[in-house]
Amino acid sequence: MLTIISINTAPATAAKFTSSGLRAVFADGLGEAAAIFAARLARKSYGARGDVRALSVSSYAADNTLAEYSAFIGLTRGHETTGHNVNFTVTKF
Repeated sequence: MLTIISINTAPATAAKFTSSGLRAVFADGLGEAAAIFAARLARKSYGARGDVRALSVSSYAADNTLAEYSAFIGLTRGHETTGHNVNFTVTKF
């Protein structure tokens, strides 16, 4: 039996989210999309071992279509993480 799977298919509950300078993602909500974008920013800055240590929402729209997030991204060695803060906006597409 042959099964055809489309790569561009998203789960029925997922929505498309965007952030400046990054590819769009399908996620269940703003928070999940923000976690994906923060992980991408960490890998972009620190390579495959880049890590997100803290992620928080700074402000959001009442209709849940837009939110601004702050994250601490860096490189963890032992019990210490060195890195920097990033701010980014997640928008429902």
